[in-house]
Amino acid sequence: MAINGRKPRRTQLDKFDAAILEFAKRWAPFGGGHEFVLAEFGINIGGFYHRLHWILQELEPHERDPKVVAITQHNYTAHHGPP
Repeated sequence: MAINGRKPRRTQLDKFDAAILEFAKRWAPFGGGHEFVLAEFGINIGGFYHRLHWILQELEPHERDPKVVAITQHNYTAHHGPP
C-alpha cells in the first residue's frame, strides 16, 4: 500500500537481489565484471543492469553505493536508454 502516494520500500532484499547488489559492489571498481554476469546469474548484461537499477530504486538513498549507482546509470543507459 502506498503512503502519501509513495510506494513503501522493502526492508530486506531477497537472496537473488542481494547477490546482484553484492556482485555490483565487488565489481564496480573494475568496470562491472560483465563477463561473469551470465554464468553467475543466468541473465544477460542488459537484464542485469535493468534488475540492478530496480534494486537501487528500492533502497533508501543513504544505502546506495555511489560507485554502483554511477556504473549502473552508465550501463543501464547504454542498454536501455535514459531511465
